[in-house]
Amino acid sequence: MQSPMVQLGKPEKVEGYDFYNINGTSVYIRKGIKVRNEKLHIFLRKFLWIKDLAVDGVSINY
Repeated sequence: MQSPMVQLGKPEKVEGYDFYNINGTSVYIRKGIKVRNEKLHIFLRKFLWIKDLAVDGVSINY
């Protein structure tokens, strides 16, 4: 099963990504990603002492 993934840093091959500068933050989104309602939400998720970035708003076909 595939799930959305967020990584810090610039991708190795930027030609496979669309680039956006949002409020001074560089965002690379893989070309062909289907976004629900034209909104993608990247946020900090915390559980106990673990923190990571998560994404919501991506359509995944199983």
